[in-house]
Amino acid sequence: QTEEAVTEEVEEQVASEAEEEVEAATEDAVEEQTEQAVAEEVEEQVASEAEDEVEAATEDAVEEQTEQAVAEEVEEQIASEAEEEVEAATEDAVEEQTEEAVAEEVEEQVSSEVEASAETSLEDGVEAAIEALVIDATEERMVVEAEELVDELEAELSVVEDHFHLGEWLLLATPSAFDDLSAEGFIFEGITDLPALELRMGVATAPASFDIDAARAGIFQVVDDENVSVDLNHIYTAGNPESDAWESGVNPATAFPYPLADGSASIRVGVADSSVDTNHPSLKNADVTLKDFLPSSSGGDKPRDHGTAIVSIMVGDSPELTGIQPGAEVYAAGIFAADNERGAYASTISLIRALDWFLENDVPVVNLSLAGPANMLLETALRKLTDAGVVVLAAAGNGGPLAKPLYPAAYDNVIAVTAVDDKHRAYRLANRGRYVDIAAPGVNIRHARAGGGYQTSSGTSFAVPFAALAVAQLLASETPVEVVETLRRSAVDLGQPGFDEVYGYGLLSLAR
Repeated sequence: QTEEAVTEEVEEQVASEAEEEVEAATEDAVEEQTEQAVAEEVEEQVASEAEDEVEAATEDAVEEQTEQAVAEEVEEQIASEAEEEVEAATEDAVEEQTEEAVAEEVEEQVSSEVEASAETSLEDGVEAAIEALVIDATEERMVVEAEELVDELEAELSVVEDHFHLGEWLLLATPSAFDDLSAEGFIFEGITDLPALELRMGVATAPASFDIDAARAGIFQVVDDENVSVDLNHIYTAGNPESDAWESGVNPATAFPYPLADGSASIRVGVADSSVDTNHPSLKNADVTLKDFLPSSSGGDKPRDHGTAIVSIMVGDSPELTGIQPGAEVYAAGIFAADNERGAYASTISLIRALDWFLENDVPVVNLSLAGPANMLLETALRKLTDAGVVVLAAAGNGGPLAKPLYPAAYDNVIAVTAVDDKHRAYRLANRGRYVDIAAPGVNIRHARAGGGYQTSSGTSFAVPFAALAVAQLLASETPVEVVETLRRSAVDLGQPGFDEVYGYGLLSLAR
């Protein structure tokens, strides 16, 4: 039975007897609803005095009358599943019933009393069904999200469990938030004031009424502040760069030609890394301000290898090594500790303290040749920096093409730098992903070695200085927003046409 035939039968049989309201509801239902409603009316009304048929017809009317409350939920959650059932049920109904049966059932059953009763029961049923669907969907989503959160936390714990106390949380918040939490029984250790960031950082130990699992939630019950961040004290590393004899390396100044500053503008850049051997022959005349941010309780050695390499690529100047811009001013923050078991590593605490120092000294560009997990405190601190106009660049990571995104490079407000060789081929161990922004020389780059001598290394860490100094030059004449746009616009496209996950927007270039 088609909709046209049913419509004609209904109009002929009910026109003179049905009340105007019933006729309108039936007509709307027949014209606007799918064949399922008609099929269900015929089949169910013949079997049990057509009560269910009336409910189906009334349901059509209710859906039309309560479109905002009911129709949107029904259409979104069951439309796709119901379509096939409608078609099957309609075919059965057409085969079993004739036009006369349809007309008689509609005329006899669609009465004012039955309609009122059915409409009420149907409306309640529809609301209950929708509520059940919503509850089921919500519960399922919450379960999935909870499982994902647990998996992420367990993964993070497995990576850094040697580097933080399991009974403590690291807190970054306003001083007033610390005061409120102290009043509620939270105890803080290692508190650090961050005047430039206008925040305070410390390790929070939950009061006796909380266990560690409830401590983080308890903090947010006490304070509701957008600047409150609670997370673990994550660890960041510079990876294990591939090294070779220095003679085989490319001098940074000639690794890739791009216009350098003419000396009329001050070039200043911040480097958060290991400490730096400022007594190295290539750095003895360099303008490097060095400050150590390791806590006195960190223990272990204070490595200088990686920081010395990065700074020498920037400003080294000796017969064996010429940096990218020897006259630039470098603020070097020593944030790496080291031991035999873990190698060189930086904590979230030392990294955030360095960021505050950069902001305090009006450092416009920050070089972060390190990588690790996402961290809420670090994200908050970086947002403070970029909101203040500081441009932050970080290494994309050396985890390989299949590795997950690494941070801070993967944050939207950080420029992620990957490495290429002298033939513009991607470094084989570089991370890939949509967070990669720009490619720069980072394979077989010559640099100074702490304690004396030189070395050649490869990795995304060594590509960041090229992009950082390029940004520092651009800032002399452009705003931070314009600088990012210039980097993307002027990049030389590599790989697939346009943006791609290997090279980002392409090879670094300052050609206008």
